[in-house]
Amino acid sequence: MKQPDLFGYDKTVELDGKYTAKVTAPIYEPKGRQPHILELLDQSKAKELIREIEASTVTAEEKAFLVEAAKRHNTFYYSKIADYYAHASFEMQILMEKSALVIIDFKQAIELGFVKLTQDMASVDNFGVKTVALYARDYTFQAAKDLGYKYFMILEDDYGGFQWRFGKYSEPINGIEMHKLDEVLLLMLNYYKSIDALSIAFAQGGDFIGGKEGGIMGGKSPRLRKCMNSFLCSTDRPFKFRGTFNDDVNTYVTLGTVGKLFLTIPIIALKQEPTQVTSGGMSDIYLAYGTYTKSFYTVMLQPSSVVVAMMITKHQRLHHMIKWECTVPKIIHEKWRKSS
Repeated sequence: MKQPDLFGYDKTVELDGKYTAKVTAPIYEPKGRQPHILELLDQSKAKELIREIEASTVTAEEKAFLVEAAKRHNTFYYSKIADYYAHASFEMQILMEKSALVIIDFKQAIELGFVKLTQDMASVDNFGVKTVALYARDYTFQAAKDLGYKYFMILEDDYGGFQWRFGKYSEPINGIEMHKLDEVLLLMLNYYKSIDALSIAFAQGGDFIGGKEGGIMGGKSPRLRKCMNSFLCSTDRPFKFRGTFNDDVNTYVTLGTVGKLFLTIPIIALKQEPTQVTSGGMSDIYLAYGTYTKSFYTVMLQPSSVVVAMMITKHQRLHHMIKWECTVPKIIHEKWRKSS
């Protein structure tokens, strides 16, 4: 078996005749047809709210504020937006790039710098709860800088090991134990240095729900565009986590909507110990507030494309559900960008 790179092998490799590893970076290839511009945006929910606001008796200033807030419910269809971009004029392409409606070559959105979080701590509530991961996560950037480290990794759970994960034909996803983690971390670091992502992460067990066809290893899953539980970071690419609960999800969703990159390396997975039942850490907080409250933080921050739904696993529980098609801009090849 050849040593894989971070997104698979140079060619398909058979392991015992059952496994294959074929994972590609999340680049979107625009379709041939240019959609009508009215297909790019669904304003129905926002318009409904605005009609109700306009008919209300609140002050003019309050109406103006509520109208702007209602626009958060506009739903953008990023596949169609990318399709439209590929056929648009050069001037329109530049304006779309400045609004982070597409990302070009992993760099454009990061270089233009759309996001600047000015609050030191963005808890998104008034609970006053401080015994959560949010504050420690944010402090790690300063701690690494004080110690003279440029690159560092946040690991948030107890792990039973690390695995290579391969799609098994017609069977559930299995794992192959990893025995050379140092080499893998060096591969990850070299890949991270070569791109402009804010952070990259190992995959988690939940990413493989649905097996080869439905999970992250299916080759089409946009869940590559997230980071959870493990974060490879750099002090010269700082970002702020948001929310007392679900702060990792809140962060990659809200920053992802404006062109900031977070990526999961799907071929490598953590083996996590059971969460919310192990003593210590944040288990007591989760038990006190419940998973609905935890998941709803992301809905508050991104109501146009995130809902709370039932996650069907061995033990059913409420969990956030992200409509990725309406959450992050597509990454497309620079060949689609016209010249002046």
